[in-house]
Amino acid sequence: MNLIGVCLSTDFPYNHFSRHLNENLPKEIIENHLRSIEVIREEAKTFISEHLVRLQQLTLIESQNFCQCLFAILGDREASYVLFMGNFNSCYIACPHCTDPEEDFGINYYFDWYVGEHPACSLGKEIQPAPSVIGQWDLKSYDDDYVWMSNLLYLLGNKDCAKKMSFYYGTFFCPNCGKEAGIMMDLAKQRMIWNEEK
Repeated sequence: MNLIGVCLSTDFPYNHFSRHLNENLPKEIIENHLRSIEVIREEAKTFISEHLVRLQQLTLIESQNFCQCLFAILGDREASYVLFMGNFNSCYIACPHCTDPEEDFGINYYFDWYVGEHPACSLGKEIQPAPSVIGQWDLKSYDDDYVWMSNLLYLLGNKDCAKKMSFYYGTFFCPNCGKEAGIMMDLAKQRMIWNEEK
């Protein structure tokens, strides 16, 4: 399941319908690929419900890797890519109000600094964490990525990564222009993923 998640984290939906793929791949290959992903999604849900107790025996790094891969299977693949690229720690963003999108300039936040029993520093005012959703998952619904991912991490004993989710889905206030810039994860996807059809 982990290997599948790693692959899907770079398999963004728009790739399936790019001009290059449509010209070179039979339509049924793409359709079969999409159907196979749906089968994997259902199997992943069953695996979690049947083996949650066993999964709670994973180490912290194992639970982090497992959840990152699961996020690519059951959640937003582009958001999963951000987690993989930042090692579930860093988030590279730029303010859409005062940063030229053509320039390679942004701010890199390292969330490890703000978690744990003795955080290295306090979270700045520019990041307003999303409200905690711990305890609000029914163990069945995967409609809200922030809710199920945060709760699964917490249930597996990875409280630091569960807290980091509140940073990734928190609101960013630009320290330069002072404006509300948007959700951290959305800004990271805009900055870290080249979303132009080849």
